[in-house]
Amino acid sequence: MSDLACPARSAALPGRLRSALAVLGLGLALSAPPAAANVLYSFTELPEGVRVEASGSLELSVFGPPSRQNSSLTGTALFPNSGILLGPSGTAAQDLYLLGDVFESFGTSGFTTGSFLSGIAFEIADNGLQDQLQVPADFSSGDPIFAAGLFPGSFATLGITATEDVVMTLPGAQTITLRFNSSEASVPLPATLPLLIAAFGAAGLLARRRR
Repeated sequence: MSDLACPARSAALPGRLRSALAVLGLGLALSAPPAAANVLYSFTELPEGVRVEASGSLELSVFGPPSRQNSSLTGTALFPNSGILLGPSGTAAQDLYLLGDVFESFGTSGFTTGSFLSGIAFEIADNGLQDQLQVPADFSSGDPIFAAGLFPGSFATLGITATEDVVMTLPGAQTITLRFNSSEASVPLPATLPLLIAAFGAAGLLARRRR
């Protein structure tokens, strides 16, 4: 039986080793990845502009039947205080679902058109009465969602002020999460990494001393 599996022997561990193990456990807990979103919007600030990608899937049946079928969605546009629209230019048949009050603002008012890059037409927006979701008319519940667009400018010029994840909770306990990356090239290290390094170092040093 290991020392950690036996309470009596665990209590006899040196105080410094117990402290190191406690720090290690705290670091592992804090560094656990966030809960997965049903749909993730990734905003990435690049030299050529801000790239926005939506990916995931949604169970549409919990929203009820579409409020309006064969509505239209035109182009790609960003409203940090009221909506994200990713789609090709022109008119296409869309299904519109009303969601209640779910939209969370991630910046100031403003309207910027962008370039559609690839994927399906997909929108989440606050229409002033009930927030709405639009998907292609031939889209089926659970189908994979992917849409990408590019907006000229930066977070600042587009009015994007959020720095932490913004989570919208939809009916059926589904979520749409907005995540903001200041640069595609620079991926920040986890804030708990120093704790993990210190804990591993302390545990290794104490283990060598005991030999």
